[in-house]
Formats: sequence, structure tokens, C-alpha cells
Amino acid sequence: MEKEVHIIHSSVYATDPEKAASNVAALIDGIVKPFFPLQGAWVCFLNGENWDGGEFLEFYPKSMKISNKSGNPEFIKNPEGVSGVGTHFNLSVPKNRADLELICQERNLKCAPRGWGNVLDVWIEENLLIECVFNE
Repeated sequence: MEKEVHIIHSSVYATDPEKAASNVAALIDGIVKPFFPLQGAWVCFLNGENWDGGEFLEFYPKSMKISNKSGNPEFIKNPEGVSGVGTHFNLSVPKNRADLELICQERNLKCAPRGWGNVLDVWIEENLLIECVFNE
């Protein structure tokens, strides 16, 4: 029996969570919604809106962090904030390079081809990278 493991969702910090989620949604034709457990956080659904087992990316404000105070995740203030690029995503995107570059231009996003394979690096914020694997 072959085992398949899938990441259902992941979370990153963003300077502007709503804009970051909207930028990803534009690249993949996703759906953006507020992330209800944390005010100021946003989510981008990758393949239709499905909170229960659907694939999505969460974008948290840099002023908050997840803590393990009671054994369950808890959001608390992060007085130091977060800086730099620590996490990024590699997404398979159902678009070609020209379409992705046009979206980046329209949204004033920096992007550059990786130089090998069908990968376009897209900065959805100054310090938040998405690697888009595109169609030929």
C-alpha cells in the first residue's frame, strides 16, 4: 500500500495579511476570506472554499504569534514582531508564465524566472515569497 501525505494548510506571517492572501488568490484563482480565529488574519483557499479538509494558506499579522500555554494553540501579542523571510511556498499554478507575469505587473509584484524548470519566483510582499510552478 502506497502512502500519500498532503499538506492541507500552512500559515505564514504577513505585513498586510489581506493583501498577501489576495495576491496569492489572483495568481491561482483562489478565494480569500477573513481567518475567523484571529482578527486581522486572512486565508486563501486554493481549490474552492472548504474549511474542513480543504487546502488553504493562512496569513497572520506579524504582531501576533501562536503560543502553547494550555496545550492548545493560542494567539498572543508578539511585541517584537517578525521580520525577514523564514517561510515560503511552492505552488503548482494552472497558468502559464506570461499570464503570471501579467498578474504580477497588474498588482505591482516583483517576479523573476528561476532560470531552470517552469518556476517563477513571485514576491507577494517585500518579505514573502511564492514559487509558482507554471504550465508551459
